[in-house]
Amino acid sequence: MRSRSPTPTLAAASPTASCCTAWTQCVPCIPCFDQALPYFDRRVLLQLLPGLGAILSYLVHDAFIAQMSLPVLNSTATLLCFTSSPGTTPDVPKLVLHFDGATLDLPRTRVSASAACLAVNPRGDITIIGNYQQQYMHVLYDLANNMFFFFR
Repeated sequence: MRSRSPTPTLAAASPTASCCTAWTQCVPCIPCFDQALPYFDRRVLLQLLPGLGAILSYLVHDAFIAQMSLPVLNSTATLLCFTSSPGTTPDVPKLVLHFDGATLDLPRTRVSASAACLAVNPRGDITIIGNYQQQYMHVLYDLANNMFFFFR
């Protein structure tokens, strides 16, 4: 008997990403969420930055901070963190990933921690989408053709 895959509500193939914004849990909050994967720690995991994007590299932190209702925890050239109450969902701006041929609107419900960080690194033209952004979605990587596919 053959099984059929569910019909995706969103599907895309993308060889490149022109812009990416990502939020991740950057400090452990075990009572909130016992994350099995590594936490974002730029001192240790610099190669695993959850958001690298050419356009957002020029994002002025002050302009982004003005959209937030949370206090700033840390701000550097490549990392911007905000504090929030543990166990609550921070009120963050809408996050949208734009790819060649597709747009992925990320739900805000996947953001909850005592600190939420926007990581942007101006180096290179590579984009890495963090594990929070890939939750509840199917992702297929075609390394031979330098493409990936996603659907919910």
